Parts: sequence; structure tokens; C-alpha cells
Amino acid sequence: MDESPYKQHREMLLTGCSPVACCLQEFAISMFASYRFKFSSGCLRTFDAEQLGIFEEMATSFQRHGHNDPDFVEVCRAIIEKRTKAARDNLALLMRYQALQKSGTPPDEYLASLKTYQMQHKVNREKGYIDTDYLMHPSVAPEAELGSWYFEIL
Repeated sequence: MDESPYKQHREMLLTGCSPVACCLQEFAISMFASYRFKFSSGCLRTFDAEQLGIFEEMATSFQRHGHNDPDFVEVCRAIIEKRTKAARDNLALLMRYQALQKSGTPPDEYLASLKTYQMQHKVNREKGYIDTDYLMHPSVAPEAELGSWYFEIL
């Protein structure tokens, strides 16, 4: 087996924060667990020839080896772990800020932070990084559907 592109580009896939790196990370985890993670191909339009080459290497490797490439599996699990942790941290901050809101009049800068955490939480749910469907606010009846108590709009 040729050197895995997941081993060759491991550093970028695990620590990269550029739009290209994020796109390639999403592509990798969508191949790893397509039932949970979706890939939006729109980002491919911004790739240069080198970046498109990396994308093609990743796709070809997955076609040939699938989940039998240990580097692929390791990198994908690390990406998922990192994104899941970030999503949980964001949810914790969102819930803390919502508690502040209910306790009185928060400072002005609070509102911008709350909106940011709300938007990020929505993205995290849409991308499959966190599932908050199981959460139940004490005021919600057990048989009722979960409302948007954790994602209240101001």
C-alpha cells in the first residue's frame, strides 16, 4: 500500500484551521461515517490544483482501502473527537449565558456572545457534532417534544 494520504497530510487534517483544511476534514469524516456527517461540496470551488490533488488522493485512497486504512481511521476519529469536544464546550457556554440572561439584565457585550454561541450550536447540530435531542428542560413534560429552550432567540 502506498503511503496513505491521511498519514501524509495528517498535520493539516488534525490542526488546520483554514477553510481548505476544514473542507478536507469534513470530507474525511463524511467518508468515515456518512450516516452522521455530511460533506458540502461547494468549498471545492475555492481549491487550487494542489489542494484538489489532496482531495483526489483522499477519495482514491478511500475507494481502494475504505476503513482498512488505519491512518484514515485514526485521523477521522481524532477530527470527530476534536469537533465533538468543541461542540460540547460551546453548548456549555451557551447554557451558562442563557442562565445569566434569566437571572437579570446582562451586560451589553453579553448579547453578542450569546448570539455567537447560539449560531455555533445550530451549526454543530446540523453538522452532526452534537446531539441535544435527548436534553430535557425541567419545565418540559416528558411526553412533549424538546423545544428550543437551549437555543432561545432574544
